[in-house]
Amino acid sequence: MKSILSFALAIGLIIASCAGSSEMQSVELPTLPPDIEIYTDVDQMPEMIGGVMAIGEFLRYPNAARRDRAQGRTMVKFVVDPDGRTNNLEVTRSSGRADLDKAALEAMAQVRFEPGMENGEAVHVEMQQPVIFRLN
Repeated sequence: MKSILSFALAIGLIIASCAGSSEMQSVELPTLPPDIEIYTDVDQMPEMIGGVMAIGEFLRYPNAARRDRAQGRTMVKFVVDPDGRTNNLEVTRSSGRADLDKAALEAMAQVRFEPGMENGEAVHVEMQQPVIFRLN
């Protein structure tokens, strides 16, 4: 399981985005109730629908960051729920720019997953994903 997660994280490092509108849109970041059981290791880890490149569909490079030619990497921690939606999103390692970090959170809030499975049931699973901002 851990090797699959490591592979997914390694793949995530190749994400580079200049695509998409540079207009920032505000996305509500969902939060789970505190009494939900959250797993970190399950029989089948969640899989991002469309692979890690799906992040690029939702990632918007902030105008100020583009203008400043800023690049960076934001590490986002989140919980995939049994419906495949992301919740409890937070930056665990900043890119060094608040606007890039916010864009990473908003993109990950829109990505969908095949849910993680434990004993044949879809469960809440905590994961991390790097989001890379790179100008071509």
